[in-house]
Amino acid sequence: MPNDIMIFSTYNDFFNRRAIIKREFGKLNNNDKRIYRMYLYAQREFTTNKLDLIWEFLNEPDNSVYCPTEKQLKQYFVESLEHEIVYDPDYVFEGEGNEY
Repeated sequence: MPNDIMIFSTYNDFFNRRAIIKREFGKLNNNDKRIYRMYLYAQREFTTNKLDLIWEFLNEPDNSVYCPTEKQLKQYFVESLEHEIVYDPDYVFEGEGNEY
């Protein structure tokens, strides 16, 4: 089952955490990826173009010609909605098998 780290509410939220979400998506088995796809496409406040772009980004290897570029992903990003929150894609989250 997809974990809470992969949940986002706005496109900006996805864009800022895209590396983390893609890393976690890569750890899912095929069944969980299908469940996540249902979650993703249930986001009715997103256009189909945005959802397709996100899905392609998550599924394609970074070096694939089909993987959306940073420029393509940023086209839907809205600067005026941003605050000074910085996300570190290397941050270790609880449940990644680390001991405390």
